Amino acid sequence: MTYFNINTVLSGQNPDNTGRTTTIGLAQQCATMTRTVYGTTTSGQSQFMIVQHIGYFHPATSGTYTFSFSNVDDGVHLCLGNNAKTGFTNANVNKNVDYYVTNSAGTYTFTATAGQYYPIRLLFVNAQQCGSFTFSLTDPAGASFARRTSTRSHAPGNPGEISVSPVPIMKDGHATQRAASYHPAFVGLSSLHSANDFARIKNHVHAQDQPWYRAWQHLEAGKLAQTSWKPTPQSVLVRGTNATFAPTNNYGYAYRDAHSAYQLTIRWLVGGNTSYADHAAKILDGWSSTLVDINGTEDKYLAAGLYGYQFANAAELLRGYSGWPKQNQTAFGKMLNGVFAVYNHDFLEHHYNKPDFYYANWDLCNIASFMAIGIFNDNRTMYNYAVNYFKNGIPGQPEVVANGALPYFSIANFTEQGSGKTLMQIQESGRDQGHALLCIALVGVCFPP
Repeated sequence: MTYFNINTVLSGQNPDNTGRTTTIGLAQQCATMTRTVYGTTTSGQSQFMIVQHIGYFHPATSGTYTFSFSNVDDGVHLCLGNNAKTGFTNANVNKNVDYYVTNSAGTYTFTATAGQYYPIRLLFVNAQQCGSFTFSLTDPAGASFARRTSTRSHAPGNPGEISVSPVPIMKDGHATQRAASYHPAFVGLSSLHSANDFARIKNHVHAQDQPWYRAWQHLEAGKLAQTSWKPTPQSVLVRGTNATFAPTNNYGYAYRDAHSAYQLTIRWLVGGNTSYADHAAKILDGWSSTLVDINGTEDKYLAAGLYGYQFANAAELLRGYSGWPKQNQTAFGKMLNGVFAVYNHDFLEHHYNKPDFYYANWDLCNIASFMAIGIFNDNRTMYNYAVNYFKNGIPGQPEVVANGALPYFSIANFTEQGSGKTLMQIQESGRDQGHALLCIALVGVCFPP
């Protein structure tokens, strides 16, 4: 594009404004001293701005959808699916439309499957003078799905949706000197799995390819993956007893029910039988309407971390199921915030008043929980806190040892002969194999490939 330097865009400048929008497109604005982007007005010239839209497309009907652009001044970049997940490069752009080369208009057709989640990135750039673009998305029947002035209703019977967050960059100077921040949306189905993962699994299972089909049969036979599983929600979750504190340990109910909800949801997503989704929703609703606290010795923080991310990941997988009402999803999110996240944060900040005492897996499971809850509740602040904690340690107190934070978790690095790759010795490497491997697993939960 004439005025657009993709390498500059990827350099990572923080945006002036972020937010959510129910429409896509900008009315014409010329070189004035104010600019308005999706209802937010700021000072500065409107001719010098980049607006990045990130989110997902969730079609209700299978078929061919048409993305249309007009009145483009100066340019837009459209990336869909895997291309959207990997950011903007010249190689992965599905459609370019710009003022000079394509005469400000263009279309792109995309075949979508009902119920799938497709990541979207749409970048608008205005290099000089006036700027605008008009966008519309039409479904297989030709009906408008989304446009500059409105999006389709999310009411039952018309459940398709498109959700985007605009990430504008509005700085004085030429567009080639300004950068759009990489600010990934929470796309896909959970912090562990993406829509593409499930599309791949479904193809293998339906074709009875091995070893995928054999693994699927093992799942189908598991006792936790049945609609006959009886959940046992608890009002107070207890892990850890001693001579002075001796309630009954009941934490097994939590991880078994969380695992059941997770496995049932996978059976629905891959096999399509909604009875499994209904039972998963029943399990999660039972816990959200019952659990009010976590108790025990310091082991209660293990309960908060381990079962927090397990429940949150199961819920994130199920959130696209129309049979799980939004108000029930909200209630589950409130339970995660009000119970699990409270203990996650307390442990990460204070370590039960015993700094440099707890091994890495204690931090890592609470980081995983706080991150997964942030994803389910669409709370970027929580998510960023967890990421920054892993990278840097306790906020404002980097000198305090947090064994699950990277500066302390990575105690030694070695260069492997031959490959030249870096091998890491982690804080629990000298411990028993179970705990050492748990740390690796928890890092994988936080940051899956």
